[in-house]
Amino acid sequence: MGPDIAQPLRGTPDEIAEGMRAFAALGVSHIQMYLLPNTVATLRAFEPVLRALGRA
Repeated sequence: MGPDIAQPLRGTPDEIAEGMRAFAALGVSHIQMYLLPNTVATLRAFEPVLRALGRA
């Protein structure tokens, strides 16, 4: 998989969390997220997604 194939998860924190849950429903047990831009601020902005997943 590369950047020309990957489809980013976008939307509200709840929508992104739902997209991640869809992978779990397919049996995926590990997801590696690459946040753009790769900054501390972006990581902090991702926190509501983690909360929606019950991970924060």
